[in-house]
Amino acid sequence: MKTITIICTLIFLVNCKAQTPILPRYDNEAFGSIEGAYYKDTFNDFNGFEGTWQYTNGNTTFKMILQKKEMAQYISPMSGRSYYEDLLIGEYKYVENGVEKVNTLSFLSNNYTNPYEHYIAGGSIEKYDPNVSGICIGCNLGEIKVSLVLREPNVEIPGAYIRIFFRHFVENGVEKLEAEASMYGNPTYNINDPNPTFDEYSLPLGTTFILVKQ
Repeated sequence: MKTITIICTLIFLVNCKAQTPILPRYDNEAFGSIEGAYYKDTFNDFNGFEGTWQYTNGNTTFKMILQKKEMAQYISPMSGRSYYEDLLIGEYKYVENGVEKVNTLSFLSNNYTNPYEHYIAGGSIEKYDPNVSGICIGCNLGEIKVSLVLREPNVEIPGAYIRIFFRHFVENGVEKLEAEASMYGNPTYNINDPNPTFDEYSLPLGTTFILVKQ
């Protein structure tokens, strides 16, 4: 009887997992709204962004490693809703004029319960569409752009966050990423604080970097 009970429990768990809806991550207006759903990188759009990439200009370098994370669980801090998703995670190093400003590469091997604890994480996807303006700006046919959140250790501006956009393209047979970081949100500062908390990121915002796959 005990054996039969265990078998029935296993069958029940397998059936529950099988019933979890698997939905495309790209072009899904209802992304994150269905409890327990798995938002999958159906077209493997993230695959082209994986790897080690580097920008070099004299003594200034921007090195980054991106990895695809499959079926990572996410629990919304606002609604408590839980779902699964494919996303990109990564870490980076930025050296300016020979001075290392930030280096999080050693955190890449950390297996966080919440993948968004990595200093680069996310997965919004844009694809070239000649019929839609404002989508994948600067893209050509077949190119893809992703938007990820970038953070820096010990740097935080209340009410603001950094998004970094990556456009994957091939030039003369060489894979490259165009990267540009911008601030979003509504940054707030305490004007009465004589020593305001960190208000500047090391990676220059609004600067376009072209990183080459290593």
